[in-house]
Amino acid sequence: MDPLRVIIVDDHMLYTDALKELLHAQEAPCYKVVATEEDGFGVLETLDRHDADLLLLDLNLPGHDGLELLPEVSAKFPDLKVIIVTMYDNPKFIQESIKQGASGYVVKTSGFSELKKAISEVMSGNLFISEGLMMFPKEAHEETMNGGKFDDTFAVKNKLTKREKEILILISKAKSSKEIAEILFISDQTVSVHRKNIMRKLNVSNTASLIKFALENNLIE
Repeated sequence: MDPLRVIIVDDHMLYTDALKELLHAQEAPCYKVVATEEDGFGVLETLDRHDADLLLLDLNLPGHDGLELLPEVSAKFPDLKVIIVTMYDNPKFIQESIKQGASGYVVKTSGFSELKKAISEVMSGNLFISEGLMMFPKEAHEETMNGGKFDDTFAVKNKLTKREKEILILISKAKSSKEIAEILFISDQTVSVHRKNIMRKLNVSNTASLIKFALENNLIE
């Protein structure tokens, strides 16, 4: 039987090298890592160049993150199986990953045997989610992100809705609520509600601290 052709996308090279060695050391089933990528910029080009069966994809990547890449990968390579391998156990990310085309979701705290099981299930056409993860959270868990503290830009960015991100960008451009309402064709009151929700989610109390937080976390350009 031909080896399973794998592409690994992760920005931690020590992890990638170790995983590659583990996969190549297996006798049955056999795996062949045909390419690796350290960021989200070149993933589609790499998939074009290499005929792969499986993509092991991290979520938090420089450039395009995993959730941004998934719809493009699924649309262009519909037969490619994708397993998310990440540190994030938040149900929101699990749901969104599956929704956008991933067939598996494995946390990096799992052992290699868990990943092998995931690969086996996914390549057999099944859905796999690491043991202990919740696809549908309790309300309290949904309200927080890893204990209520933002770990990094990826988590922060995905805490906000698409509309909230749009409004945050406009706030950073010194647009008033009335101007934002006109640009987005919504009411002033709706803008105010979104503004309050953004501040609550990012745990800031005024516009100045909101913009400072957004800049420090690369939420706006």
